Amino acid sequence: MKTLGFLKGSNCPHNDGEKERRPAYHRFVGSGRISWGYAADDGAALHYIDEELVKAVSSRPEAEVYNVYQADGKEK
Repeated sequence: MKTLGFLKGSNCPHNDGEKERRPAYHRFVGSGRISWGYAADDGAALHYIDEELVKAVSSRPEAEVYNVYQADGKEK
């Protein structure tokens, strides 16, 4: 699957915003269809400087960011 490609990895915004979004992202990463990446819940964002992730920020206390990657052929 082709992604935007201007940052390393992939991204799943609104990770908790739609019922099927999280499982679909995990399937894509787990199958190798897209590369590892970050999933951000509604209200969470990733702050990059010079293509490097510096921190995750949130406007909601329960909003989180997750690193999703393959380990031994399975997504984590």
